[in-house]
Amino acid sequence: MAEKDGVEVRVIAGEAMGVRSPVYTRTPTMFIDFTLQPNTQYHQTILESWNAFVDIIEGEGYFGIPNREPLVVECVGFIHSSLCIDQCIKPTHSTIKILT
Repeated sequence: MAEKDGVEVRVIAGEAMGVRSPVYTRTPTMFIDFTLQPNTQYHQTILESWNAFVDIIEGEGYFGIPNREPLVVECVGFIHSSLCIDQCIKPTHSTIKILT
């Protein structure tokens, strides 16, 4: 688990924010649990050949590739390539699950 600038992460598989999961997966996988405070953002690199599945447990946020039009997601969404998570819509925190 790590926390920085209002972004908390639990890494179940893979790596994020300098934390690597002790779980070994035969197929490279990232399963990451983010909690973002209001008006925070985090950029998670995802290999271009991977797809990402985002499941928002609470709140909503913007997702997408940096410098491109964001995808507004309130529940679930699919993302390709690098992921920018920007929680700035509601004054509550967002709990975001990312599975790639």
